[in-house]
Amino acid sequence: MLDFNRAIELDTNYVYAYHKRGVIYGLKGDYKYALNDLNKALKLSFSNGDIYIDRGYIKYLTKDYDGALKDYEKCIYYLDTQPEQKTYNRYKLYYYMGLVCEIKGDNKSAIDNYNTSLRYKKYEEAYNARGLLSMKMESGKLELALLDFDRAIALNPNYAEAYYNRATAKKIAGDKTACDDFKAAFKLGYTKAASFIQKDCKGL
Repeated sequence: MLDFNRAIELDTNYVYAYHKRGVIYGLKGDYKYALNDLNKALKLSFSNGDIYIDRGYIKYLTKDYDGALKDYEKCIYYLDTQPEQKTYNRYKLYYYMGLVCEIKGDNKSAIDNYNTSLRYKKYEEAYNARGLLSMKMESGKLELALLDFDRAIALNPNYAEAYYNRATAKKIAGDKTACDDFKAAFKLGYTKAASFIQKDCKGL
């Protein structure tokens, strides 16, 4: 943070410093300052796709879902119309778009965006989100949800939430190994699993 402050003092048009300082503010939960810096970065570099991704995520965190979608759509526009644009975060872009669509109740678009994210990269968060949404949408998608949770855990064996979600799906399916996953989730710090362990896993 101090390095970026100093860089901006030396050059008030330093896009990279505003961008990265904005990301740091976002990680700290200082969303107002994060948006200020990301806005400045985009004013100086209005077609930078990665900055739109990061600003869109801050808007998502602050529940400005329409604003987040607009940023993601602008990012896609500039990536598609300017061949020189490079981003290694396309998988995150579509994952974030999926999250926003899901919150807005557009489940089909959410699934489409998770699918696109996974075409760019095998990303455990996208597998978990797609699995969870599949499980919520209809019981007929339960097997697909379980496959997605399996994939998420294979990519990240310490992914507590994926264990919890897989346990929930197994519980719905009547699979007694659900308790193993609830226990794994709890061991990894997912305290929400404790109530299920106490209620359903006694003696197992």
